[in-house]
Amino acid sequence: ALAVDWVTSNLYWSSVKKPDLHVTTRSGDHTAVLLQPSLTAITSVAVHPPSGWLCYAAVMVGGKNQAEVDCAWMDGRKQAVLWRRCSLPGSLSFSSEGRVVYWADTVEGVI
Repeated sequence: ALAVDWVTSNLYWSSVKKPDLHVTTRSGDHTAVLLQPSLTAITSVAVHPPSGWLCYAAVMVGGKNQAEVDCAWMDGRKQAVLWRRCSLPGSLSFSSEGRVVYWADTVEGVI
């Protein structure tokens, strides 16, 4: 999962080997763990710098079929679950105003 803050050029990312949500400067000189999801893998991340929000989709890998969409401030504070009734959320995107978050659920076939 990867998103670019077009204001600061910071990269927000997660990988299978590093499932936490990281923030890295564009040069790669500084990286920090921004937050640790309650589930095991982040499948998508979206940022909206003007509003200061980021959202990410997280899933449980193996075992129980569980997924959710969470949001937080771009500094990692104020983390909250936005939606839990999903199967495999991904492709997160903010509306241009940053008030609405969209995602596709590839199992359910809905947006």
